[in-house]
This record gives sequence, C-alpha cells and structure tokens, in this order.
Amino acid sequence: MKELRWGETPWDKMSRKELLREVEMMWSAIDSAGAVLVNLQLTDKDHPYWNTGPGGTALEKCNQVRDKIAAEYHKEDVYKAFFRYSDSLLFKASTSIGHWYNWLVCSDCDWMCTTDILKYATIGGSEAEGTCPACNGKFRAITWEDMSPVKKEKKDG
Repeated sequence: MKELRWGETPWDKMSRKELLREVEMMWSAIDSAGAVLVNLQLTDKDHPYWNTGPGGTALEKCNQVRDKIAAEYHKEDVYKAFFRYSDSLLFKASTSIGHWYNWLVCSDCDWMCTTDILKYATIGGSEAEGTCPACNGKFRAITWEDMSPVKKEKKDG
C-alpha cells in the first residue's frame, strides 16, 4: 500500500491523459450517484438523514459538482456527446449487478448499438461478434479512438 504525505493526493503524479480519465470517471459516478440520491430523498424529504445527516451532505456535494457543469452546458448534451458511450470504456463490466452493457461499433459504417438493448451482437473478450443491420458489416467493441472529436480517416483496403 502506498503512503501519502501531508498535502499529497493520489492524482499528483498522473499524466494529463490519466488525470482526464479520472475526472471523466468521477464525473460519471457523481452524476449517477446524485440522480439516485435525489430519487431516494423524494421518499422522505423531511427525514434528518436528508437535512442534517450524511444523505443531505452527499447530495449537496454531488449537486455542487453537477451545478458547475449545468451552468455552462445542458446536462443531456454532456451525456449524449460523451458519457453515454464512454462509460463502457471508463468502467469495467461488473457481474455483481444484473445489468451491464457495452457499446459496439460497425467497422464499416460506424453504426453503434449496445449489447443490452439491440441484441445484435455479443461481446466476447475484446471482440464483438455479429452483423450490423445497417450495412451487414462486422461489429467491434468501442474504443477511445471512436470517442475522439476528430475522427481519423479510414484507409481503403
């Protein structure tokens, strides 16, 4: 186990890319947790847990992080532009929950689907199996290159 001295954090020696991935993971987790906490609070808003207790404190922390982004961007745009797809790259699939999906991309036309929703393909390790309904191309697992705002041109083959 590594030790930290006063004033140090686990993120101090990360590269910009590593730090960006950590921020993206944390944003996704905080956004998800905040939504869950809001729904739980609705069941008994007057309970001390939500007013002076840890539930209210946790929700306020999530809200302060989320409100900074919401002041500049529509929350749905942030989700659709990146986090809807990147979660399957940021987080490892977990067998401890009953629902997990991965995004797939057609190698030919870039059509995307999830293993959960469309059932066109399944993930086997890092390889995707199945045929794209849009062009009959082969599916593959999504990569960070797919998430780049600047796409590389495809090489003709």
